[in-house]
Amino acid sequence: MNGTTTLAQLKFDATGSVIIGGVAYTYTGIAGSGGLQFTGLSGVPALTVGVPIYQQPVAYTFSSATFTVTPTPATGFTCDLIGVLQNSNQVFVASISNNVVYMSKAGTYKDYSQSTARLQYEGDMFTTIGNVTAFQPQEDSVYISAGLSEWYTTNFTQTVISNSTTGTTQTFEVAKLSQLKTTAGQAAISQYATTKIANDVAMITNEPRVDSLGRVSQQFLTAQITNLSYPIIYDMNSYNFTDASLFYFKERLY
Repeated sequence: MNGTTTLAQLKFDATGSVIIGGVAYTYTGIAGSGGLQFTGLSGVPALTVGVPIYQQPVAYTFSSATFTVTPTPATGFTCDLIGVLQNSNQVFVASISNNVVYMSKAGTYKDYSQSTARLQYEGDMFTTIGNVTAFQPQEDSVYISAGLSEWYTTNFTQTVISNSTTGTTQTFEVAKLSQLKTTAGQAAISQYATTKIANDVAMITNEPRVDSLGRVSQQFLTAQITNLSYPIIYDMNSYNFTDASLFYFKERLY
């Protein structure tokens, strides 16, 4: 690899396979000067600078993960939605046929457990009213859409307790979902129909319209919904949004 960012910093696994030109090649480790080289990688054709290399996804059976929260994933629970809360490196997973969202411990996708008195960065579970339709990690929280009209945001409250005898401290944390004020039809129609715009999340709703969701600077502490598609309201009412997707690029929503 060129540059100074190591393969580990680019989040390649210590061992595994990479995809180059649509073909998977197995490697046995990461080494070289500054951790910039795959080792044990053979059979790769000559490459030009700039050719993209991807980590091959690793299959994992979600039901074999560690849980202490209840309910544990029901039979047939499929991880349709997955995201990572970047500031704590915790994985969120949900099924579009279920109203449960699971949060992992920091730094793992295999452990969703917690202590009897939950510590900061441990696993947890959240429930919505309707089935989850989409979510987007944003800043230090996750926006979660459910049913036809629901939006939630995660909320974390920490309490630090010090032991005067040993001098050690522990940080306990309460994790919960806070439901936002919404009206009929304001939930996202799907995960594909949501995207990020800088500090906001944008989505196609069931109304239908294109809305943004985020905090308004210096005005509101809670996230606010703004209608972005009102100027083309008649077009929006005429469109067929089956299998629709939404993405942001260079100050445009497509």
